[in-house]
Amino acid sequence: MFPTQLRAQGSAVASVCVMVFQFFIPYIVYSSNHSECLPFLILAGLSFVGAFFSLLLPETTDVELPDTIEVILSAHIPFATHDSNTCKTLCNA
Repeated sequence: MFPTQLRAQGSAVASVCVMVFQFFIPYIVYSSNHSECLPFLILAGLSFVGAFFSLLLPETTDVELPDTIEVILSAHIPFATHDSNTCKTLCNA
């Protein structure tokens, strides 16, 4: 649902997050000293959290996604906000 520019930036941020979280992998492996099944429970829990959040994403099959931010602004697509004045201001910019 984001323009191509923002999708690329989001993908880059996700890659950086993966690199940062790789720092914690040895600690997850080391947690087997407390319980043999603990690393598996940690990874399973993280997998379920990721699966849950992926269910919240909208379906974009056969949907033409915008290529630039200007396309969104020119189409007057409302932003996810609770303040309708902010939305009107942003859409009319």
